Amino acid sequence: MAPGGEESGNCDKPVTYQIRSICTITIGKNLPPRCINAMFENIGIIGATVAQGNMQLLERLTLPADQRALLLPQLKAALGVDELVYLATCNRVEFIYSGPNGCSASAVRNRLLDYFFKNDSLVRRVRRIRFSPGDIFAHNGTESIRHIFRATAGLESMVIGETQITGQIKTALATAHQAATAGPQLENLISKALLAARKIRNETKIGSGSLSMASLVIGELQKRVTCRENPTIALVGAGEMTVKMAAYLKNLLPTRILFVNRTEERAEDLAQRFSGKALSLESFISDPGKLDAIISATGSSRAVFGRDFMETLRVNNDHVMCVDLAIPRDFSADYDESDEITLIDIPRLNENKDKNLRGKFRELDKAGEIIETAIQEFVSSFIEQSLKPALDRSRDESLQFSREQCDRLFSERLIRFSSEERELVNDMMEKVLGRAHAKQSRAFAAHLGKLTELRAAEKSIEKPAEAGANARYSVHSFEETTSGA
Repeated sequence: MAPGGEESGNCDKPVTYQIRSICTITIGKNLPPRCINAMFENIGIIGATVAQGNMQLLERLTLPADQRALLLPQLKAALGVDELVYLATCNRVEFIYSGPNGCSASAVRNRLLDYFFKNDSLVRRVRRIRFSPGDIFAHNGTESIRHIFRATAGLESMVIGETQITGQIKTALATAHQAATAGPQLENLISKALLAARKIRNETKIGSGSLSMASLVIGELQKRVTCRENPTIALVGAGEMTVKMAAYLKNLLPTRILFVNRTEERAEDLAQRFSGKALSLESFISDPGKLDAIISATGSSRAVFGRDFMETLRVNNDHVMCVDLAIPRDFSADYDESDEITLIDIPRLNENKDKNLRGKFRELDKAGEIIETAIQEFVSSFIEQSLKPALDRSRDESLQFSREQCDRLFSERLIRFSSEERELVNDMMEKVLGRAHAKQSRAFAAHLGKLTELRAAEKSIEKPAEAGANARYSVHSFEETTSGA
């Protein structure tokens, strides 16, 4: 093989061809990271986060919680991918996919935007949404693998080291299973990422201090509300965040808790559990009464609290802190703050994340090392499994050659060996060769895994401005309209 000839040619071949061709590469040769990255180019992730600063886009890319199992198969078909897992948290939405060989991250991104901006059933209101290429990210290959490992460990969260993301990843995978959009490749990847996250929690102190979005909200309440005597706080919604907030309030702050939900029975269950009071959402909107704070985290696809409600709240109270933890937002964007009302949404809470980072750099380094080791092990395992058919053929050829040579030896030199003795020799040779082959296969896969040099590998982040003809979504606004609007 000419120096570099096989390598440069294989990068443009189908993945199956590349995997088999790697068997011909000498262990000591420097395999370009791009060739290894090509093995994983069908794995990708597209998403948007609060950190990117475009809440309107984040809201637009959010699938309604009660429709996800129904919509995921439609979205999977629209994207043209084989597997799809949808992750939604209070500060990010991500679409993790595995597609056919050669699928382009930019093409998948454009299909995703087509689905959300041209699907009439998902248009929630008439408004113009503006965004720039930097407001949405698209990774594929090894870069997407690293992102999934880091996100699962809480290293990409607004609150570094928070543990709630682990449960959210598990829920996302369970929903994908329910919708029949999950598959073996993403399930294996996510399970390995969850194991790495557990190792980080056990071996580092990355989770010390403020551990969740709920704890950040508690910090705001302590600064603004708890100085008042027996404050009343309304928790709107009946999901995981509401339960978490109720537990914090009950254990840390002396407050009266009002549970508000569209279904009053669910609010009553929470009120009984946390010694609070229950109220239907309809009753609460018509007469919120005297309040010190509202913390809202519903799954509504539209704003729950409009200008009229906010005006009623302002007139009837001295000062109310309104915390919006929902995506899309529960408080109408048409209402600005006043002297009587302080609005705190997720981007505003995001401003506190830098405080969470102080003192964690050393633990972040430890967590990063664990992540890199876990990724390398995942890559090595993948390569080993991918190479298995070719390596198994090599082993079979070696065993056949060994048996032929032993038969020749028995017929020419060791004539006196009985059939049983000859079989014992053959069995021993098969065991020795099989064991040696297994060790070499693992070492070979591990070596190729190291050669990925993932930190220095080509970045697979797709930038619309660099995507050529596929960059039609580098435009900055879309007009959303409903039929008959």
